[in-house]
Amino acid sequence: MSDENYEPSKAFYDAASFASKSPQMKTVSNNVKLELYALYKMVTVSRNPRGSRPSIFDMTGRAKWDAWAAESKASNASNQPTEEIENRYIALCTKYGWVPSSKGQDEGNSSEAGTSTAGQYTTLEESVDDIDWDAPYDPAEDKYRHGGKGMGNKVSVLQEEDDGDQMESTTIHGLAVLGDAEKLKTLLDLDVEADVNEKDEYGYTALHLAADRGHPSIARLLLQRGADVSILDADGFSALELAEASGKEEVVQVLKQE
Repeated sequence: MSDENYEPSKAFYDAASFASKSPQMKTVSNNVKLELYALYKMVTVSRNPRGSRPSIFDMTGRAKWDAWAAESKASNASNQPTEEIENRYIALCTKYGWVPSSKGQDEGNSSEAGTSTAGQYTTLEESVDDIDWDAPYDPAEDKYRHGGKGMGNKVSVLQEEDDGDQMESTTIHGLAVLGDAEKLKTLLDLDVEADVNEKDEYGYTALHLAADRGHPSIARLLLQRGADVSILDADGFSALELAEASGKEEVVQVLKQE
């Protein structure tokens, strides 16, 4: 567990049962499912994700790992105790329909007494595994992968700023993700010393992100400004390989011309 000898409350496991079994939870956003997954793991397994980050082609595994890591980073930075993480989990379940009660609970809203074992509610993970990563891209859903995910048919992890319902960015990486070639050109014209080959914290260059998101105009502009097609990301893939893996044929053609 995340804290030695920490024992989650029965309410926590009741809420987990609801989250894994209630039909109401099938309609919540991917971000909520991933947040519930991350908080549950932090309470029942460990504060930080176990093992190495999954392969770029394991989209679901990577999304889950990233969600866990993101929540872990935030809670560690604020020295949040496990009890508060548990309370956050319960509050989130309550927000989406769980009603604490000692009796009269409907199916999926309770657990039997004495069943508070971390491994019981395996279908909570299954609800995350069922996420359709190939659904049309929705920026509002792009929190943890910011690869989202309805994170769309893409394979990378991004950093973005969320301003209401609109994503704004003044960085090379952010504009590469958004596909705003005009703003990116302006940014590069204003900052002639900008390094177009700089990697973000996940090991991606702007060209990697443009390739994975399918923005040929961005890829073309970056190449004109000196982007190196041979640079590999943290998983050992080039921008061309990412474009091929995510089916971005227009970008593939741009990169193959180099």
